[in-house]
Amino acid sequence: MSTITDKATLILKPVARKAGYLYGYNPKDPSNPVIPFTVARNSAASEIDSEGFIRFVPANMPTFTWENKEVSISTNSQSINKILYPFDYGNSYWYKYGATIDDNGGVYYPSPIKDSSGNIINCARKLVATVANPTIQLGTGIDMTTVTNSAKFYIIKPINEKQYTLNGIAINFDTETYGTGIKVEGLADGFYKLILEESSSSSDKVALIGTSVSGGDVCYLAGVQLEAQVAATSLINNPLNAEGAEVTRLGDKISCNISQFTSLRKFTLFYSIYLPYNSSGSSINIGIGLDTASSPDSLGIYKRAGSNIKIFVTDATTTTYFEVPDSNFKEFKIAIVNDEDTQKVFMNGEYKTTGNLGTDATNLIYSVLKNGGNIKYPYNIKDHQLLELLTDEEAIELTK
Repeated sequence: MSTITDKATLILKPVARKAGYLYGYNPKDPSNPVIPFTVARNSAASEIDSEGFIRFVPANMPTFTWENKEVSISTNSQSINKILYPFDYGNSYWYKYGATIDDNGGVYYPSPIKDSSGNIINCARKLVATVANPTIQLGTGIDMTTVTNSAKFYIIKPINEKQYTLNGIAINFDTETYGTGIKVEGLADGFYKLILEESSSSSDKVALIGTSVSGGDVCYLAGVQLEAQVAATSLINNPLNAEGAEVTRLGDKISCNISQFTSLRKFTLFYSIYLPYNSSGSSINIGIGLDTASSPDSLGIYKRAGSNIKIFVTDATTTTYFEVPDSNFKEFKIAIVNDEDTQKVFMNGEYKTTGNLGTDATNLIYSVLKNGGNIKYPYNIKDHQLLELLTDEEAIELTK
């Protein structure tokens, strides 16, 4: 019995990878099924494994990230950690009121971070409260209010499920209630990743305050990150490297330029996407097309903050689009059925709309999962397929 998948000429899932390559497959070609995607990111990057550990992978290695017991291909734009000492809280760079740093004789505590060989990095620092409601923040002479539209996170391990405040927003581990704008991710060994995104410039002091903490209470910190963009990305700094300067992680670009995918005119483009950040209104840009300045023909998905999803076509000079009436999405399945110049859009098991954009793309070449340039937000891909032209019924079934 045939299935919709039998109509796929490409299936890409987080299964096979090595440095420089991500592997999809073509179920229609059993003699030569492997389809290699080239991965370009000339810097190391981090991912979260199935056990909740943050793990660093080398340059050009695709990153796979687990969340809610599911794995996806994760992508990030280029970003900079503005924190100069993200692990050394004993440094005078950090202002501490009512808290001391226990350095454990210079041998720091285990963290939820692993090196590229899978070994746990001892970089966690123990904060001991000497008074009630202690504070640790960047020194008063260090002004971070110039970092507008910023995202930040702390990697913290509270003891006795105490309550803390991150930049004025309450996080109560005891009752598992968290203030608006905070995302809490559980990591390995009792650590949490506390993410605050899209904060205004007036609140960009990096400060963690214990609001139900007594003298003698402790917590562990294993990383702080501040980025000048609205969505937090993955951990940038490797604790094994020297501190004292801003660190940049480059953006991901994953592409596949193979002759069988040129001059595409009748096809279906399918994505199962998960957005690993808080806001439903941030931008996402996933394209099919040439990734060159000289011939930027493309067909793809675009989302700008506060607007509907846009299905766009770009040729060498202009961009045209039509809107899909769905402005609130976090995790979704979407199929674009492209029949010559007409595009039907199906999302989460429903027909949405039809556009007639034309493509002007007689030389359309496959390029997918781009995250760089003006693409500022991370996104994860659980499943991606390029299929034959589907019927409406098949597209609805595929996106359920």
